[in-house]
Amino acid sequence: MSNFKDRFKLLKNEKNLSLQEISENVHISISSLSKIVNGKLSLKHDLIEELSNYFGVTKSYLIGDSENRYKEYTIEEDYIKVCEMAKNMNISSETIKKFLDLLRDVRK
Repeated sequence: MSNFKDRFKLLKNEKNLSLQEISENVHISISSLSKIVNGKLSLKHDLIEELSNYFGVTKSYLIGDSENRYKEYTIEEDYIKVCEMAKNMNISSETIKKFLDLLRDVRK
């Protein structure tokens, strides 16, 4: 199984990113990021979260605990997002229900 260093380098290379680009996007110095990648500085939970979001992978994948890169996506998550968006847009609950039914059918 891979570790954080291996996964970080893999993701960095796949996206053809420099250490500087990554450090700027996750708001950490290049020096600190380099030390973390090389195991000379501890990896904090908030940085794991930021890096996993930045690379679009799960935290477990990033630190080498899982082979599943991507989070399982559920209809419940769609439902929550749609409801939040609809609430902000003053969309009727009936329209929301129709949309969610359509979404559910597409996912089958």
